[in-house]
Amino acid sequence: MHWKCKYCLFSSEKRAQLFKHYRLKHGSYARTTPIPCLHTDCLCSFKSFNALKVHLTRNHSHEVHDGQMSGADEIPVIFHCPLCNFEEPCTELTFFSHLRQHLKNKETVKCPYENCIFESNVYSIFNAHKSKEHRLPSQKRLKPDIALRSTPQDSDPDVSQDVQEVEDFSSDPTDQDKNEEEAQIENLDHLQHQLEHNLASLFLKLQTVLHLSDMAVQEVIQQLNQLVLLSEPILHNAIQQILNQHGVSDNSVVRKIMNAVKENNLFLKMTDAGQSLSTASKRASYFQREFPMVVPVEYKLEKDLQSLSYVPILKMLQKLLNRADVLDKILIHKCTVDGFNTYRDGTHYRGNDFFKTETLRIVLGLYIDEFEIANPLGTSKKKHKLCGIYWVLANLPSKHRSCLHSIQLAILCRASAIKQHGYAAVLHPLLQDLVTLEKHGVYVEQSGECLKGTVLYVSADNLGAHSFAGFQESFTVEHPCRFCMVKRSDIQQREVRSGAFECRTSQDHDSLCRITTNNGDEDYTKDNCP
Repeated sequence: MHWKCKYCLFSSEKRAQLFKHYRLKHGSYARTTPIPCLHTDCLCSFKSFNALKVHLTRNHSHEVHDGQMSGADEIPVIFHCPLCNFEEPCTELTFFSHLRQHLKNKETVKCPYENCIFESNVYSIFNAHKSKEHRLPSQKRLKPDIALRSTPQDSDPDVSQDVQEVEDFSSDPTDQDKNEEEAQIENLDHLQHQLEHNLASLFLKLQTVLHLSDMAVQEVIQQLNQLVLLSEPILHNAIQQILNQHGVSDNSVVRKIMNAVKENNLFLKMTDAGQSLSTASKRASYFQREFPMVVPVEYKLEKDLQSLSYVPILKMLQKLLNRADVLDKILIHKCTVDGFNTYRDGTHYRGNDFFKTETLRIVLGLYIDEFEIANPLGTSKKKHKLCGIYWVLANLPSKHRSCLHSIQLAILCRASAIKQHGYAAVLHPLLQDLVTLEKHGVYVEQSGECLKGTVLYVSADNLGAHSFAGFQESFTVEHPCRFCMVKRSDIQQREVRSGAFECRTSQDHDSLCRITTNNGDEDYTKDNCP
């Protein structure tokens, strides 16, 4: 069976190797991107590798003898129950589950571990004994008549035999690294480069996720370097004691070992003066060079001093869609026959000629919101108010689309800039990229084709939606509703469900915008929608 990574193209024949791949390649993103279960048909994800190991032990250990991990080279372990005819290859966890069935029937069960004469017919006492007396690996050797090794000729090739592979997840993986070569690491240079990348990822996480400043990160690096250097006498003494035990008393050997340890300390090596992660500027250069970053672009609004920051949406789409896990999720799109579950079930989507094709289309959703970054009740009211325009890849399933890391920033500017220049000027760089996306598309290397797309919907609160679409922002005007032509005086007299209010249409809206532009009549609209 091939075990495939859900984030990249890596695959392996052993589950333990895939687990190590996640630790090495994707372990630094656990806070923002949860670690998925190794099994393809399992949708669980976790914030730490310890949680993943517990999940694998509890929920997937039974798949060892069900053939889910076939192809391993070790001889299977056959467990024999002394109380019944149970004798089959399985995991230790499954065998103890079988023993507990005898305990539930009030049968006396002897402890299956070597050099232990304990026996009981009480379920809770037996579990307590196992937890207290057999916690250490040295105390968990099963009796020879309990755990039997079958010969290769007698074993069924379709039955999985990699019992040790399951136990790997309940122990510290670093202990196994001493005895097992990393399958995906071909040479030490590659390992060093990967660890350097992981260290840089840690520094980047400190700044972007934990919100530490460059100065704070630099202070942490300097203090850690000092602690490592100050602990050298302790290391020197420990090495000297070990060498003395083996009859080596040459101080030059101790110095050579000390120098080798210091030179191969990754943290010291990469943060030393002049190295790639030593200063804030060098780390910034490394981030731009090694990580898939998209740098925001500053745009000046005409000759005004005000400006806006724009994150190019085409570059962001390229970075996202070149990730195998994202591309796989957007390729799954289904329309509901009856009912309304997603935007694909709506008439606007189904009636749009752009989406009436078998070719995959990129569907974007925009979100607009204004927020205060200072006390909104103090003297700084509205002075520092910002407007953020965000977008989300609507092709993603709703459970992934609603995650915070799936929401991308497109434009950030002062709210006063929109009041002064209007949405058309602020959205100009975004609209240009959207035109390119709709006409020419964006090239996706993973699929080898250009994918076209457009914006399907815009989300906002009432005030933001009215401002963006060109309606009156005040709700005390004659026509306050953006959905129908109701007058303010009629709202208290008639119900909406009566159907007495005429709904707005795109044709009517265009004609009202022309009237507003030509005559200055703002009864129905205030401005054109960008």
